[in-house]
Parts: sequence; C-alpha cells; structure tokens
Amino acid sequence: RDIEAKDLDPGWLVWAMHRRLNTAAMPPGRTVIEFEFVDAPATARRFWLVHRAGTVDVCIKDPGHEPDVRVATPLRPWAEIWRGLRPLKAALPSGVVRLEGRAELRRAFPQWLKLSVFAPVGRFRQ
Repeated sequence: RDIEAKDLDPGWLVWAMHRRLNTAAMPPGRTVIEFEFVDAPATARRFWLVHRAGTVDVCIKDPGHEPDVRVATPLRPWAEIWRGLRPLKAALPSGVVRLEGRAELRRAFPQWLKLSVFAPVGRFRQ
C-alpha cells in the first residue's frame, strides 16, 4: 500500500535502515552517516548511523564523530526512496535529497543502501 501520514516515523525509518546497509561497500574503519529530516519535529529531526567493522549502530544523539556523509531530506520523500517508490537517482539532482561530504563518499552512498525488503514489491492500486 502507499505510505500514509501515520506511517511516517523517522525513528522507525532509521532503525529499519540500519539493518539494511551494505556494510561491505562502505569504507574501512568508521563511517558516520547523519540524517536530517528537515520537516520533522526538532526532537526527531537528526539521527546518525555509525558503521565500524560490519556493525551499524543507531544514534539519536550526536555520536561525537564528524559525519562522513550528511543526508538532508524531507521525511516522506526519504520514506518513499527507502520503500522503492521513488528513485534516489532522481531525488539527488532535483534537490529533494541533499548530500554533503567528500565527493567520493557522496558518489558511493547509493551503493551503501540496500533499501527495504519491500522495495521490489510493486504498488497495488484499486
């Protein structure tokens, strides 16, 4: 089904994403990804995923390490990307999703995301 407003929970989204990162494609050592959901309430606006040695942790407070990649996006478009309803390749040049960080890490970032297990499932329309 389509994503409804009640489904838009940034904490749940980041938690689901942390289990679906392609850690083998990430650089060696520690990698920090900061997500800013620009339209979320201040208490649920920023999250960090910290990868090290194949393990990914979710942080709801700044982990104290400079982010390697910052992702700034409204919540709904990112949820649609995660669910496979909107391509990340189109969201980046349009400015819906903004990435900050070294150029090589920004280019590699899409390969780090495996997306939701439901991404390959087509939408059902009545």
